[in-house]
Amino acid sequence: MTVTDWWWDDAGVLNASISSHRCTDALDEEMTAPPTLWQLTGGSWTPADRTTAEAVRPVGDARLLLEHRSQQGESRLSRKDAAGVRRLADRVQQVVVAPGRPEPRSTGSPAAPPIDAALLRQAGVCKLACKISGRVEFRHPAWGPVTLVTTLARGDEKRDAAIAVLDAQRKVRWSHWGGDWYVLEPAAPATDSTGHLFLNYNPGRHNGVIILRPTAGGFEDLRTLPRPGDYSARFYGAEVLDADGDGRYEVETTANDCNPSCAEGTVRRAVQRWNGTDYAE
Repeated sequence: MTVTDWWWDDAGVLNASISSHRCTDALDEEMTAPPTLWQLTGGSWTPADRTTAEAVRPVGDARLLLEHRSQQGESRLSRKDAAGVRRLADRVQQVVVAPGRPEPRSTGSPAAPPIDAALLRQAGVCKLACKISGRVEFRHPAWGPVTLVTTLARGDEKRDAAIAVLDAQRKVRWSHWGGDWYVLEPAAPATDSTGHLFLNYNPGRHNGVIILRPTAGGFEDLRTLPRPGDYSARFYGAEVLDADGDGRYEVETTANDCNPSCAEGTVRRAVQRWNGTDYAE
């Protein structure tokens, strides 16, 4: 076997012009297959062009062929395309138009960094060293695929709760600092058939429910989001449940009138359901 020419194409595939020979005695050999173009694909050589040529080069939709090598080492240069073969020059010894092996090209956008505590601290979501307590992936009507994360302080001495929503490029689209909370995490599951997001938080005494409704402008919190550093809000002292199993959460609120004292007060429970515009009994 003789390789008369080899080169890499634009796709990074190795091409070679290969002929085969059979030895007739110690001083002579007989060609059994003239040189044709082959490609190395999947670890094996496969024929790419049956045209006899010592060298082949692609030029647009055509190919340059170096054909019929003579005893003096000269050949004819031709151009082959859909219209046929056109002779270009005689007494050509070599074709030097081979492209170098191309640099690796990216097939997509660079991978986004992982959403972790370091990224959130760098973005200013966490005021202290933090840990992620929950995450929810969903499609926002304005920002596309996003991830909502809830965070808590890493240590036990200080508390630092926060919520953030990051887009596919890890840009913080929305965030809220809760503050001195012991618990902040998504409900399980975090969304229902309305598409609202439900989070549980606890500053140390009662559970609270935060509801975020995705909108074109960000979120509507339906008066359930406490002010930064506070805990009191519409659904502080509440739980989420799906009592009737219809795939839509209800919010069960608990209120104590503390009369004559909180230990002796009357506890009132109420269930609020989504009516299309708000939660109501």
